[in-house]
Amino acid sequence: MIIKISKKNIIVVLMIVILIMGCLIWYGELGTNREVPKKAKFVSNFLLENDRYG
Repeated sequence: MIIKISKKNIIVVLMIVILIMGCLIWYGELGTNREVPKKAKFVSNFLLENDRYG
């Protein structure tokens, strides 16, 4: 079986590869958006309160 290679086929394959890689990168970044630890929230709130009064 001979596969005919044309510019259109190459572009389609490259777009599919880019789409798959983009999905993998996006999926990997979902793990980095976890909830902030309570201590960090406390520090953030403490700093914001000082901005209001200071």
